[in-house]
Amino acid sequence: MALLSLLDGSAGALLDRLPSTDPTPGGRSPAAWAGATGAALVVMVGAMDKTRTGAPDERTRLDAARARAETVGAALRSLVDE
Repeated sequence: MALLSLLDGSAGALLDRLPSTDPTPGGRSPAAWAGATGAALVVMVGAMDKTRTGAPDERTRLDAARARAETVGAALRSLVDE
């Protein structure tokens, strides 16, 4: 029987489960989920066409931040259920 991933449910369902006395999800799963959410927001901003000033170095920094956030976000997503 495959375990249901916390990522497969709704955000509301996860929030409803957090205050329970059940051992899962514990504090680490929601922390990883929150970090993955933050990383997703960085990816969103990094993917925007326009930078603040339009300077090429801003685009370079945004692209680097987006790439790093994609990597970190993927790792955090895997930690949600670990």
